[in-house]
Amino acid sequence: MSIATNAKHLAASVLIGSVLALTNAAGAAPKAEESTVAGATEGNAMLSKADVEAWISANGAIPKGACVAMNSGWASKVGDASFRNTPDGNFAFPGFAKEATDMLAEMGVASIAVDTLSLDPGSSKDFAVHYSWLPGGRYGIENVANLDAVPAKGATVFV
Repeated sequence: MSIATNAKHLAASVLIGSVLALTNAAGAAPKAEESTVAGATEGNAMLSKADVEAWISANGAIPKGACVAMNSGWASKVGDASFRNTPDGNFAFPGFAKEATDMLAEMGVASIAVDTLSLDPGSSKDFAVHYSWLPGGRYGIENVANLDAVPAKGATVFV
């Protein structure tokens, strides 16, 4: 598992808090046809602000200091080229939408986690989530395994 960070955040840290596995009703991050983000493709689906709001409606408030994990189901592709790329070689994997991470930052969430290669979707050209999330004293965890085994809320993460 890699930690997405910048030099300012290299100090060792421990977060003991809630892990919230954000998924749709089927237990995965939204696919293109379910995504509220215009223009997303299945491989580049984004967890949106509406997805976070739906999770809160179903599960209750997200506590300050939480680690919010996106369970896209993409981990099932590990070991296959499609984990990273489309057949024509373009990056393609789900990630967070900036609007969602802006909302999570306002709520006091400490970290976000994904079961993909990046906090941003594979098609990102500007890495907006990285550049808005990390400088605020928060961090992200990428390539998290077994998010499908984590309950929707109440798990504990040690980093």
